[in-house]
Amino acid sequence: MCSASRGPRRNGAYTATSCTNAAMCMRSCIPIRCAATALAIHGREIPAVHYMVAAASDNSIRCAPYAVFGSQALSDNALSALEERRACLLAHHGVIALGADLARALWLAHEVEVLAKQYLLASQLGTPPVLSKEQMDEVLEKFKSYGRRNKQS
Repeated sequence: MCSASRGPRRNGAYTATSCTNAAMCMRSCIPIRCAATALAIHGREIPAVHYMVAAASDNSIRCAPYAVFGSQALSDNALSALEERRACLLAHHGVIALGADLARALWLAHEVEVLAKQYLLASQLGTPPVLSKEQMDEVLEKFKSYGRRNKQS
């Protein structure tokens, strides 16, 4: 998770959207959870190889260009990659995932890791097919009413 010791400049992610109350910054180092960091090291985004990419964005999870930790440049790069998205990779760092609360941000960070691993495994068989914009638009529309919802008071 982002902490004050990493520098205040990263806090730009907290204000990226009005519904963001939590941000997870994660550099996975457990062997079974390092796929997103591996993609980030290569500066690769995660394309729409699975419909769950829609949990983070419309059609891909971008990778922000490298900048040194704690810098304004890193914050600016992350905010650019997060535009219209809830998660991104940071080149040579790891993952940022945003959420309405810490549990949702952590869930999304885990989901990005799962998607990264699926993408890496599928890539071993060749270039994975990618869902079309129309297919992803359909998923995004279904996400608006699908699944468990909090009751409004």
